[in-house]
Amino acid sequence: MADSNRVSLRSVRESVWGETPASPAMTALRITGESLKYQLRTARSNEIRPDRMVADIPQVGASVSGDIGMELSYGSADDFLMAALFADDWQAVDISGDDIAADASGGRFTSGLTDFLAEGITPGQWVRVTGFATAGNNGFFRVIAVETDEIAVSPAPAANEAAGATIGIDAATIRNGVTPHSFTLERGLTDVGEYFAYRGCLLTGARLTIQAGQIATASFGVIGRDAAVAGASIAASVTESPASAVLNATRNVASIREGGAELAGPNFARSLSLNLANNLREQMAVGSFGAAGIGLGQFQATGQIETYFGSRALYQKFLDGTDSALSVRLADSAGNALILDLPRLRFTDADVMASGPNEDVMARLSFEAIRHPTEGFAAAFHRFAA
Repeated sequence: MADSNRVSLRSVRESVWGETPASPAMTALRITGESLKYQLRTARSNEIRPDRMVADIPQVGASVSGDIGMELSYGSADDFLMAALFADDWQAVDISGDDIAADASGGRFTSGLTDFLAEGITPGQWVRVTGFATAGNNGFFRVIAVETDEIAVSPAPAANEAAGATIGIDAATIRNGVTPHSFTLERGLTDVGEYFAYRGCLLTGARLTIQAGQIATASFGVIGRDAAVAGASIAASVTESPASAVLNATRNVASIREGGAELAGPNFARSLSLNLANNLREQMAVGSFGAAGIGLGQFQATGQIETYFGSRALYQKFLDGTDSALSVRLADSAGNALILDLPRLRFTDADVMASGPNEDVMARLSFEAIRHPTEGFAAAFHRFAA
């Protein structure tokens, strides 16, 4: 009998939708559970028989669906985060030079030789700066504007500091887009030697949850074309996911910024959730047993933030329909970091209530991200290796 503690789940990106690469080099996923299912659709014959029996129940279609659960850790879900955003591949920035200065009054970093535009820095990107003597000039900064010889950032550098030391600026970024990424996924029941391969799998979306006193989690929805079962793995080779530490909402949430400022007392956050939805649809066709294609719907990024109620500041933004923004930085003890960034959002629902005695009054605000008019995206992730 198969035991869930012996289950493996592996993935490989497809070059052609629904076609597993030859000799697939698969990645072993770190999961908490999965519900992948190959659904066969049948139709009951309406033929009338004098013996009152059903003449046939043919199979008329098939599809793949389900969810994959994970605990968030650095690097373990990079491909799935990219696929959930329909983003291009991670865009990396890696600058090192002794010509970069900090301008606190101008809220910017400047250069004498480095061409920030040519290096690929773009508005809306989070970057990590290292090497300055002043501690407040190092750390994580959100890029507001870019020119050849300067980048305006938020927060501003802490102090003016002349060029001379070797300064590093790095980042890797993905933003919501229109590039589909499909996978072949393989569930292995390793103790009984049975393997289920699911082909043409795209991500319907993702749900990220950060809650006080809990491990940060992610769940990815899947829709696919077809499946097969065999007595041996299809993998030609298997690479393990990075073994970085699991992230939690107590020690690993380094920053939560709302509206460009740190979210702090009295409105401390107790939980935060984000839902990414791609509104995918199966495209069925005559002569095709599985889906002939998968249609791409509108991208939506919605969520909820729950805070202790200490002032009406957030609730007032809901009442006024004011634009806001949200970013969350998670960092493990080794120094790896992941930033979720929503540059423009609206609060769409809110409640503040006393639900019973001996309880804190909480504010629960639902939000939806919308396209930033100048940065051109609604949701992004940024990663930084230790």
